[in-house]
Amino acid sequence: METPNSVDTLEDLLYLYAHHIKLTGNFFLLKDEINPITKLPASLWPLVPSRVTIVPSESGRERVAGYTYRVGRDEIPLSVDEVIHLKRPHENNP
Repeated sequence: METPNSVDTLEDLLYLYAHHIKLTGNFFLLKDEINPITKLPASLWPLVPSRVTIVPSESGRERVAGYTYRVGRDEIPLSVDEVIHLKRPHENNP
């Protein structure tokens, strides 16, 4: 995990984690090229928290049905299995 993707190092992700958690209470990682057998991703990419929308589940069993990531005017739907969502309490987002 020293190189989570082709651009970032583990230290880069740890810095972004601390930064995003302090600012928003959320840290999102996109799992890229998930192996269908092992379910392990080939790489992990950090997502900008202000561009991520959590899609709530309509059933009471699951709280999150998926995510939407905005790039310009495009909205990219992401499943729960494609995103690692780490969260901490934050005063601006109960």
